[in-house]
Amino acid sequence: MTTINTINDLMRLLDESPEWLEAVRSRILTRELLELPHQFAQFVTTTNERFDRIDGPMDRLDRRMDRIERLLDQIRADVDELLVGMTIEFALKNAAAIADAVGLIHIRDVSQGELIKLARGQDTTDILRDDLVNFWMADLIMEAADDDGQLYYVAVEASFAADERDTRRAIRNAGYMTRFTGQPSRTVIVARRTDNRVNEQIASGAVHWYKMPERNRGRDICD
Repeated sequence: MTTINTINDLMRLLDESPEWLEAVRSRILTRELLELPHQFAQFVTTTNERFDRIDGPMDRLDRRMDRIERLLDQIRADVDELLVGMTIEFALKNAAAIADAVGLIHIRDVSQGELIKLARGQDTTDILRDDLVNFWMADLIMEAADDDGQLYYVAVEASFAADERDTRRAIRNAGYMTRFTGQPSRTVIVARRTDNRVNEQIASGAVHWYKMPERNRGRDICD
């Protein structure tokens, strides 16, 4: 006969006799507590099944959101391109006013063919091909003169919201015109607004900002 004198004797007996342990457990614990591990396992299984069913629609939703985001990116790019095109058209139409804003008299716009011919007549081995192409594709380069008849070239870059890249291109193109012709050049950006880094160059006099009137909207930009 097994003698139980201490709690340790009882614990050892329960460890050695699983059927006794189950009997004690059934006596002490309620049925709800006894069934809790099984119910929790069922809950986990059911929850996983629900998440599996949700994953399918969520994946489809994610794909739709990706397509929407790509579409929005394309719309933004199209709008930016449209605004740039309208701003360039505004600059071309107002070339005389732009020249006047930097104290010069507009003579004529320099064509792309003239720019290409001008560059090809010079030693440009130290200039990157991409920089030359961008020079040929300048938004506007014009011939102008001051009141004494001194010839100038004005390099213009147009953008609805001018950034540092627009300013660098205008300054670079003006430098090329001076290098290729020996005549002084002026630098102008045409824009509705500018960022802070451009504002620093405007304040220093490195570039002139010809601001588009705020009253212009949409097609009125070029009216």
